Order: sequence, then structure tokens, then C-alpha cells
Amino acid sequence: MTSCESFPLATAKVGENLVIVEVKGGHSTRKRLMAMGMADGTVLKIVKHNHTELLVSVDHRRFSLDIALACRLIVSPTDLS
Repeated sequence: MTSCESFPLATAKVGENLVIVEVKGGHSTRKRLMAMGMADGTVLKIVKHNHTELLVSVDHRRFSLDIALACRLIVSPTDLS
């Protein structure tokens, strides 16, 4: 389920707190992301973003995602500070 406020994680900005609203992709992609703790409803924060990868923080853990994988995560803003 996505809304008009949802967008791919790859387009997020550093410092944003976001919630995952959809995980797109095939079975192996979804399984890989879920093993990292990234499923619908997961809150994450963008730590670093450049043209090839993102560094995100999830539950006090940090993960590096390439842009192609980050495009598979559809997120929306959360009101966490």
C-alpha cells in the first residue's frame, strides 16, 4: 500500500526519519531486506547518501544499500525527531 506521500528510499535526504510502507522486488530481494530488518513498518534514518549508496540506521544498526536496492524500498515520512 502506497500513498501520494510515498517515494523510493533512493531519493531520501540525509537526516530524514522514514517508515517503510512497501518492499518491492522478487522473493530473494525481499528475503535479503527482511534479513536486514527492513520490512513494512520499519522506521529508519538516512545517515549518508551519495550517488551510488545510502547508509541507513535501523534499530541502532547501520546498513549500506546500493541505489538499486534502495529503489526497492518505498518509504514515507514519519514524525520522529
